[in-house]
Amino acid sequence: LNVHLKKPILAIGISPGPDVEQETHEAADQGGAPQYYVNFSPELTEIITETKYLEQLGFMVPELSRNVALQEEKFSRYVDGLKRMLARYYDALSLLNAAEMQLLDDHIKDLQRVLRAGYKRLNWNSLGIPDFIGRCSHAIGKFESLVNQIQKNADDINARRTMIEDGITIAQVRTVRNIMKENP
Repeated sequence: LNVHLKKPILAIGISPGPDVEQETHEAADQGGAPQYYVNFSPELTEIITETKYLEQLGFMVPELSRNVALQEEKFSRYVDGLKRMLARYYDALSLLNAAEMQLLDDHIKDLQRVLRAGYKRLNWNSLGIPDFIGRCSHAIGKFESLVNQIQKNADDINARRTMIEDGITIAQVRTVRNIMKENP
């Protein structure tokens, strides 16, 4: 039981087991970036369930098993929060094309540094899991904002490039706008 509780809350690679997250497989196609998944052992879930049933049947169970079973709801919140946070991370990365990935490489590395505590330092006994989820969510939010801003700028540049290719000058666009204002 202690072995499972001392595992890091995140792991890198393709998620093992029947509950492989679709986001993990989709993100694996992006190449180069580490693939994170929530490292909550199915055996731990099984121990929690068995402990609850054994106690209901009146059997004595080890104190550690009982304490872990009493924290089932907390573990469930942590796992759900981590999965939602990772889904946002992969959604943000999936918005990027190759050029944007290269442009934002340093920012992606910064984001990965924030995630590092989840697979290096924090385990299921750690008190800082909610703070970690909050820090990651905040960093992902800043990254999403940056991605949106860059993509908006790229769209504006492409629209102007298209206008130039089509032979429309800025002066012509202003003239059309003025005519439209005068004749609604």
